[in-house]
Amino acid sequence: MKKLTKEQAFVVTCWSKVLFMDYELFWKMAQECLGETIINHEFANPELWERLKEKTEEDFKTLVGSQTIEGGA
Repeated sequence: MKKLTKEQAFVVTCWSKVLFMDYELFWKMAQECLGETIINHEFANPELWERLKEKTEEDFKTLVGSQTIEGGA
């Protein structure tokens, strides 16, 4: 089994809400993805996770090999 790249780990984390990488790196990538500063406690907000899913939807589809996601973003 291949190890996930940091980009793949970021996308999987965005969709599963399970941390697949170092938290500091995830936090930095999430800020870059959304183009804004994220304060630590904001990760408790479901709306933030929905925005991350929306921004990474195409990457997630590529990663799982499907253009259809049931219950998607």
